Amino acid sequence: MVFVTKVLSGAFVVLGKRFKFLSSDGATATPVRMKDSRYQMNSQTKRGSVVPRGRWWRQCVVAGTTVVMVAVGGSAALAQPASTTPTPSPAPVTTTAPATSDVVPAPALTEDTADPCAVPTTATVTTTTTAPAPPCDPATTPVAPEPVGPETAAASESAPAPEQPPVAPAQDTVAPPAETVAPLPAELMPAAPAADQPIAPDDPELSSKTAEPDLDWRPTENPRSTIVPGQMRSDREEIPAPFTKEDADKAEMLEAQQRSTSGTSRMSLLATCQTYWPSPYSVCGDIRDKYNSLGGPASFLSFPTSGNIVNPGNTGERVTFLNGPIYWSAAGGAHPVVNSFLNRWGIHSYEAGWLKYPTTDEIVLPDGGRRQEFQDGAIYVAFQNAVGSAIRNGPLRDKYNSIGGLAPGGTLLGYPIQDQVGLPDGQGQMDRFQNGVI
Repeated sequence: MVFVTKVLSGAFVVLGKRFKFLSSDGATATPVRMKDSRYQMNSQTKRGSVVPRGRWWRQCVVAGTTVVMVAVGGSAALAQPASTTPTPSPAPVTTTAPATSDVVPAPALTEDTADPCAVPTTATVTTTTTAPAPPCDPATTPVAPEPVGPETAAASESAPAPEQPPVAPAQDTVAPPAETVAPLPAELMPAAPAADQPIAPDDPELSSKTAEPDLDWRPTENPRSTIVPGQMRSDREEIPAPFTKEDADKAEMLEAQQRSTSGTSRMSLLATCQTYWPSPYSVCGDIRDKYNSLGGPASFLSFPTSGNIVNPGNTGERVTFLNGPIYWSAAGGAHPVVNSFLNRWGIHSYEAGWLKYPTTDEIVLPDGGRRQEFQDGAIYVAFQNAVGSAIRNGPLRDKYNSIGGLAPGGTLLGYPIQDQVGLPDGQGQMDRFQNGVI
């Protein structure tokens, strides 16, 4: 009510100011700077605005009514509630808490913008009115991953991964069962190397030494009679020079054949040959026994480089090794000849010369020198660096031995330094020694 009164008062004030009938403060109609209304009307007439009194009042009533209606209508519009129908509350929705605290759940979509193919997501959604979407195609519609809650994440971390069954490694070849072989008899096992090993001279031409002994050598355990790739001894151990893998595999097969238990008695096994891996050669008979007594591959001879070789004239046999040969004859037996002795024996044509076959190994003399006996003479080597000299069996050597030879306190002649030669007249022979001649 107060608002309507203020509006009407304002309207009359405006109209009064318009026609100069009211004062500026809205008081009751009182002429302003005029004595009566007639003069005001005359004044209005003089200004060219002739308004009859009755018409003026009607205009005032119409204007006031209009103002009242506008004011009342505006107030009613402002006071009108937006809707009298209560909005239904949405149904409660159970959601899973996002994995991280900084993700804000998206607001619910309205009916105009709802997508039947939509999948719940944590991304922000902007509501827009668009044309209806085409039918959902499950084959092409991407599916967003479901949000993982703290409990689900903890369960996935604590749950152990399923164990995969072990896969057996692929094998290129299947090893056949181990063959049954007889153990190597103790009689065929090489002995420990002898303490008085031959000494190689400083002069390379006087030495037959070309390789070191193999002190760790041992026979092959359960050797295979056929080559099985990846299962041979050569696949597990280093092969000493100068032998190859082919040599080593051949040696292992020979070992298996020689030690096979099928139809082989102990006596025949002892009478057969023997192979020393990785050398692909078999050593037989008395030469094998001599070789084993010296230490086999661990001896100064090292590994064999040949099998038994029959000497010219069928007088005996020999087997060559990396550091010298072993010769055998029925008269003298089996003995190695190496270094300076081999050199001097070779000068006299080996077993075909006048010295013939050896009958002893090297003999260490009291003063450190050495000698080796042969069928028809001997070779002496004064110390390790001296060139050997041969002396025949006969009167000269008998005389040399009768006066003491190289025995302690014996003859002062010393070592022979020249091979026995015939005298110029052809009637006798001479042998030169360190301190004289005979």
